[in-house]
Amino acid sequence: MAVTSMTESTISKGQERSNRVSAALNNLDWCGISTTATGSYSDSEGNWNYWIFKSNSTLNVAKSGRVNFIVVAGGATGNADNTPTNVGGGGAGGVIESSPGQTINSGSYAVTIGAGGAATTTGGQSNNGTNTSVGSIAIAVGGGGASYRAVAGKDGGCGGGGGDDNGVSFTGVGGDGTFAQGFRGGHGGSNGGAGGGAGGMGSNNGGVGGIGRTTTIIPTGDASSESVGQVSGGLLYFAGGGGGGQNNVAGGLGGGTAASANDGRSQNCAANTGGGSGSSDTTPGAPLAGSGGSGVVIVRTRV
Repeated sequence: MAVTSMTESTISKGQERSNRVSAALNNLDWCGISTTATGSYSDSEGNWNYWIFKSNSTLNVAKSGRVNFIVVAGGATGNADNTPTNVGGGGAGGVIESSPGQTINSGSYAVTIGAGGAATTTGGQSNNGTNTSVGSIAIAVGGGGASYRAVAGKDGGCGGGGGDDNGVSFTGVGGDGTFAQGFRGGHGGSNGGAGGGAGGMGSNNGGVGGIGRTTTIIPTGDASSESVGQVSGGLLYFAGGGGGGQNNVAGGLGGGTAASANDGRSQNCAANTGGGSGSSDTTPGAPLAGSGGSGVVIVRTRV
């Protein structure tokens, strides 16, 4: 009986602390932003204004307070070879989301939107995406480029897929993702690995790109009309990795593109998704593997 009583007491105290934290957050004033809002919507929590930044700009905060944001870096490029199963898919851009009690001080903040990695040439490692940032508050790291035969994928926000091992084990390892921003790329074996996503690792030894991260910062209908992220199954995804190492395997949800078929070219990732592009065949000629998806910043505040 004493153990049960102590357990119940502990749960009760934990719930009380949780209730106090929730109450404190609910009573915390939201920031005021003077930059013209992109749009607004209402949900069960209240009324919201939101701002979408697809290119470099400035966020002007007139009043300090609570804020929500998501910051998505540019995705990387897949690699290319005359045997496309030898190479990996590009890693997605890293993703940073605000913490539940995130606040921002009044002032002006430079918003820098990372570009996707440029279309690649054969051999070595493909091109990383570039960072996206809101001042020094949040810096999301660009995706890691994919690799060629027996070469490791590049590190990044999400890691690039490794190349096939070319008979030498543990050479085509996937690149690492950045802590709390994304996952590693897939390791190469007899095939190249897929690019990592912001929500999951890239497949090893050929396969689907890592899945992106979901967010509810804006409704899916608004995301579709504003052409940001990828909407699937009623959810909004950002930063999916590129497919790698097998013909036609899909990219991860969140803008990742598929690995090409033999004699085919992987597609460019959609802008403002942070997706990584798939591995590709060099036969069609330049450009080779498609470019990565550029990044995006979305900010919202309660009104």
